[in-house]
Amino acid sequence: MTVLGIASLVILLLEFATRVIELFLVIRSALLTRRGKERHK
Repeated sequence: MTVLGIASLVILLLEFATRVIELFLVIRSALLTRRGKERHK
């Protein structure tokens, strides 16, 4: 593996990780708002 290859792999992993975290946050916030709406009824 060259330095460039390793660097590109690291960048890809970081981008993937940030997307997963964003998805997790969106799903969590959606679940929280849904619970909040159910509580108000």
